[in-house]
Amino acid sequence: MGKNKYVFFSQLGFTDPVRDSSEGPMLHIIRKYAPEKVYLFMTQEVYNNHLKDNRYVSAIKRQAENQNRDVPDIEMFDEGRDIDDPSDYDIFLDLFYMLVKRVMETHPDSIILVNASSGTPQMLGALCMVGITLGGNIKMIQVKTPKKGANYAIDKYSEEDAIEVYENIGEVEDRCSETKVNDFRKSILSAKVKELLDSYNYNAALSLLKENSKTFSNEALRLASFAVKKSIWDYKSADTDLPEYAIRYCPIKTNEPRIRAIVEYYLTIRLEESRKDFANMVLKLSPILTAIATEIIINKFGFDLEKVIENERLIRQKIYYTNKDLLDYIERMGQLKSADYVNLSYIINMLKYFMESDSRYSKYSEQVGYLEELREVEKDVRHKAAHKMVINSEKMFEKVGSYKEFLAKLDRLVFLLYSDSLKEGWRNVYKDINKEIIELL
Repeated sequence: MGKNKYVFFSQLGFTDPVRDSSEGPMLHIIRKYAPEKVYLFMTQEVYNNHLKDNRYVSAIKRQAENQNRDVPDIEMFDEGRDIDDPSDYDIFLDLFYMLVKRVMETHPDSIILVNASSGTPQMLGALCMVGITLGGNIKMIQVKTPKKGANYAIDKYSEEDAIEVYENIGEVEDRCSETKVNDFRKSILSAKVKELLDSYNYNAALSLLKENSKTFSNEALRLASFAVKKSIWDYKSADTDLPEYAIRYCPIKTNEPRIRAIVEYYLTIRLEESRKDFANMVLKLSPILTAIATEIIINKFGFDLEKVIENERLIRQKIYYTNKDLLDYIERMGQLKSADYVNLSYIINMLKYFMESDSRYSKYSEQVGYLEELREVEKDVRHKAAHKMVINSEKMFEKVGSYKEFLAKLDRLVFLLYSDSLKEGWRNVYKDINKEIIELL
């Protein structure tokens, strides 16, 4: 089967193959689209007509002969031959789903045409639901009646009509139209994707886009994949995979890796807020505060922290030889063991020492003040989230105020330190990503 060729699934009714000296829906769709493969579905009564005079297969072959084209490969499904009540909607829903899905899986690179005109209303209703559910490369084809009126549920097939139709190889009015079922399905799926994006559930949105890759643009899928990586702080991989989005959705305007790492991490905390995942929001507080405090002491105060650290531990002896007054200050605040792990409390005490010993650093008093306040929140709330079974709700913050207060302080801290590097609208990076994904749908 050639790539992007047509495959046709057709249930049959009393207007097939011909009626009133005109092609029925099945034959008219074949005339227009010339599918390479035709699957025919027959209920008991229609199958009996087939046994009587082979009218359906004969019609397809004679039409192809008169149009001077190859006869399509014809396959008849057996599953409907015992159905004697074509008004039973439930029978057709599961059966059509199974058969059309089988056709799609057999011809993944072809467009699947589905007859949306032949058969009973129950059959057509079931097929429309199948089209909405499966979507992908399905096209539902409706055929208007030659007289622009309703069909009647009686068999009026006559050989005279058939002969007249078969001999008509001249111009024929195109009565085919693609229904809006696929558009309706796309609207439903688009609404679901938008709902997932509004809750910043990028993994679920990406999965839905992948499952319906033939419905949505590849660019929407690529940008959703970018958002997935960026939202878990894997922004470097996101930038590498999709460099065209890297600059557009970078929250800073300068080439400063340390600052970008902190700002990107902060934005993931805001995502947790939007998702109402308070536990994860709190667990991220210690890493970002430590990173900010470290960045201040190294790049604002000019102290080489690496001189006093070994294997992520503060080495008492190294501090002593680097700055004895600093060691004395730290130990006044609390006993420093010979090799304690670097933690936020030690770094905050270092920052306070430098501000007290050098007036040049007093301009950072507001930032360090925020660090101390946020450290108190982190000590109280993070311990519970990390070590106890707690309800994942904003009630976790009851003893220290509200989560909005602590986020406002963190936001202010980030802005005070990096305002010169931040892009306009930096807080809305993920909203902007969502907006573009939705536009690409």
